[in-house]
Amino acid sequence: MKSCWEHLKQTKKTIYIYGMGNGCEKILDFMKSQNIQTSGIFASDEFARNTEFHGYTVGKLSDIQDNNICIVTAFGAGYKELQQKIENLAEKYELYCPDMEVVGNRAFTMDFVNANLNLFKQAYNLLADDYSKKTFEAVLKFKLSGNINDIKPIFCDEQEIYKNLIKPCNGKNIVDLGAYNGDTILKYIKLSGCENLSDFTGNIYAFEPDRKNFRKLLKNTADIKNINYYNAVVYSHQTRINFDGGSGRGSQISNNGKSRWANSVDNAVQNNKIDFIKFDVEGGEYNALLGCKQTIKNSCPTLLVSAYHKIDDLFKLPILVNNLNKDYKIYLRQPPHYPAWETCLIAL
Repeated sequence: MKSCWEHLKQTKKTIYIYGMGNGCEKILDFMKSQNIQTSGIFASDEFARNTEFHGYTVGKLSDIQDNNICIVTAFGAGYKELQQKIENLAEKYELYCPDMEVVGNRAFTMDFVNANLNLFKQAYNLLADDYSKKTFEAVLKFKLSGNINDIKPIFCDEQEIYKNLIKPCNGKNIVDLGAYNGDTILKYIKLSGCENLSDFTGNIYAFEPDRKNFRKLLKNTADIKNINYYNAVVYSHQTRINFDGGSGRGSQISNNGKSRWANSVDNAVQNNKIDFIKFDVEGGEYNALLGCKQTIKNSCPTLLVSAYHKIDDLFKLPILVNNLNKDYKIYLRQPPHYPAWETCLIAL
């Protein structure tokens, strides 16, 4: 199959990028390296105010009149209103949602897939059910094609992931890596059947390195009885590491960041029984998993791992989880998102 980049190289249509920011910068740089010409940038009407971005005057979405154009999206659409806007545009124009690395600058290309084909096959063969395999196939196809019709059929509601696979329960001991403002902790407690936060009887270990997010975490979870907070980077072992705090997807381990204390799950929980660990650490999932080696051996907790921040996460993370514990059954689910962010690996 052709990748979206090959289509963009060959199209006779005028190419416009939809969106600004870091995603647009990555796409512009990659398209330049591939000699793909961009004619302009536009944004949703509420964001286009005669702004200039990398030498382009940012136009309004509503100003587009020419149907003979090709649109390349440059942002993440994780909520229904924005997804619907993209779907409406795709009905009218040739539209691609290319997959650029969330943490990093690599593009998901056919050359990358071919170079790692055996690893993709190995990860695929580790999946425990047909739906996971269909999800893997659809995500892989969409990452190459950028065509939203390749991924829509396998979208899975996040509530269903918790209900059917994770199955929250009061009294369980949980670890939240990348706790942000406490949203996952609050969700878990609610789905466990507790009416009040104070009713939850399990122990919670919450890691959040960004100081602004950490303050929100403290505030939002203040009513929980047994919670341990770590304003630290989660890593494979205790060390100092450079961390760039950006209160969101900009919060990540980075050579450009400031030196911060990093800790591992194994060191934090000290051989206590753990029932559930969530990983959403902006590209640090691989090293965070390595830091859970003893905990996984002792407790075999349910794992919920973000498997999309880096272009090799789709094969590296399932293979690593299997290496850490051969008894795990590994599942893959894809909540609604353009491009294919929020891909979830669940190990039971």
